[in-house]
Amino acid sequence: PTAPGPTPTRTPTPPPPTPTQTPAGATPTPAASDIPIYQDALVSPWINASWSATIDFNNSSPVYSGTRSIKVAETGWGALSVHNGSWTATRAIDPARYQSVQFRIYTASSFTVGVRLENDARAAFPEVVFGTLASNQWVLVTVPISQLDPSGVPFDRVDIADHNGVTRTYFVDELRLIAK
Repeated sequence: PTAPGPTPTRTPTPPPPTPTQTPAGATPTPAASDIPIYQDALVSPWINASWSATIDFNNSSPVYSGTRSIKVAETGWGALSVHNGSWTATRAIDPARYQSVQFRIYTASSFTVGVRLENDARAAFPEVVFGTLASNQWVLVTVPISQLDPSGVPFDRVDIADHNGVTRTYFVDELRLIAK
C-alpha cells in the first residue's frame, strides 16, 4: 500500500477591500466637505437670486454668530434665493454628497417656513415645509436633501420663504450644505 502524501495547504484568499480602500487603477472620489453659503457675507461663488424680497446681506442685528446676518423683507410669495455660480457659469451640486440644508432663522412673529431647491434646467423639486417657527429666538432648521431632492437631480439654488406667502421680515444666519 502506498503511504498517504502530504496534506494539501490552501492559499488564503485576501479579504475584499474595505470601503475606505480604493481598488487598484480606480480614481478615488474625494470626501465632500460642508459648503458654507452665508457666513457674515454671501460666500463666493454664491449670488443673490431672490425675488419679491429686499435682501440685506450686511445686517448687524439680530445676529446668531459672527457680526452679520441676512435680513429678508419678503413680499407675499417672495423668497430668499441663493444661486451657486454666476448666471453664465452655474456650478451644479451633486445631491448624493450632501445630507441636508441647514441654517438659523429668527422672526419677530411665528410663521411656517418652506425650503426648496432649484436648478437652471428647471427640474421639479418639492417644497419641504419645516414647520412653524417660534418667535423672538434663533431656530436651527435642518432639512434633509433626500426630502428636498428625492430624484437625486443636481441643483444650484436654495430658496427659503414663508410657506403661506405672507409679507414679513425675518433673519437668516449660518446657511450651509451639510456633507455626508
